[in-house]
Amino acid sequence: MHEDGCSRTRRGRATVVLRRSVAAMALRRSVAAAALGCTLAAIAIACGESPAAGTYFKASDVALADAANVDGSPSADGAARGDGAVLGDGSVAPDAAVAPDAGPVDLGAPPLPAGVVFATVTPPAPAAPALRVTTYNVMCSFCVNSSHKDWQQKWSERLPWLLEILARENPDVAGLQELSDNEASGKEIADLTATAGVYGAVSYKHKADDDLEIDYPDAAILYRKSRFALLESGQFWLSPQPDKAFSIGFAKSGAQFPRLVVWALLDDKVAKRKFYFATTHFDNNPPSQELSAPLALDRLHPLAQKHPLVFVGDYNAKPDNKAYAILTGKEGGKPWKFQNVVDLATVRAVESNVAAPPAAPFAFADRIDHIFVAGATFSVGRWAIDWFVYGAKNQFPSDHESIYADVDWVP
Repeated sequence: MHEDGCSRTRRGRATVVLRRSVAAMALRRSVAAAALGCTLAAIAIACGESPAAGTYFKASDVALADAANVDGSPSADGAARGDGAVLGDGSVAPDAAVAPDAGPVDLGAPPLPAGVVFATVTPPAPAAPALRVTTYNVMCSFCVNSSHKDWQQKWSERLPWLLEILARENPDVAGLQELSDNEASGKEIADLTATAGVYGAVSYKHKADDDLEIDYPDAAILYRKSRFALLESGQFWLSPQPDKAFSIGFAKSGAQFPRLVVWALLDDKVAKRKFYFATTHFDNNPPSQELSAPLALDRLHPLAQKHPLVFVGDYNAKPDNKAYAILTGKEGGKPWKFQNVVDLATVRAVESNVAAPPAAPFAFADRIDHIFVAGATFSVGRWAIDWFVYGAKNQFPSDHESIYADVDWVP
């Protein structure tokens, strides 16, 4: 996935912003939600964006909204095809066989950097104590991929493809971004976890005294219930007031969507050990990224001192971005840092069922979705980016790629 900004692929707008207006904040919460939906619609229209056909902007869409792509470069996400994809408990994902059989194709590798292999299958997840972790920005349900307007955009159509990704990659724990969990726009966490009941979920649930009466799974965690027990969970907001729900303030313009880090302490009942898993979605409006990075380091450091920590998400920061440099200890002067698992992996792969995926050629320099680790000595077997395609158009179901890694550690 390429860096978000004003010309992001699926939106083609100058910017989509959330303004917490004084008037809306003065309304009672039940009215504020509706007012916020109107605000979003007005902002989108002013910026030249149209909602997807048959949809409209709703207050709950704030949990999904993202801004645009500063460099204007195309981006996409990978999914897979499979006839009867098997879920973690051995059941079959519904509607898994969704990619067309186009007959024999040349599955020669697309242009790849040195040391990256091209694969046509996703290998099984590793045996315990190792675990497979995934990060995936699934693309908000009311968005349009404007660089591929002929592609299927509807959540209901993309959902079987997203389910197949989960079934094929079979992660033990995953960090997802741009979901919704509200009656108005869809119970999307339930959509992704209902099949076979494989996964439990952790995301922000609104409190009685919040400014907005909406649940907010812009960053959400899925964990395998048969393997992990959820011991604790929490969140902090990427703003000057990190303990205030829905707070903003890191964007130079003052206009941005609320962003947060969600974390969970998991007890691995198979490997007999505990670890923290966290996920986030840094806002794309600068300098949000470089202000969010040190806050994330400060707030997550105490967790990493107790147990190993895996931190995944859409950081809206390429490796040459200041936020990335802060997170990995190259800038900022923090006493500790994260490692990117791609730098630790013994195998780095691009996985696809077509010879020339829409996102090719691949470049590490374009990555904004990352899997970071800290708090132990980690080993990483396979790191892979998913470029499988679906449907009659051979399309990706999102404008980000799903990335997974097989990780293990010693204290």
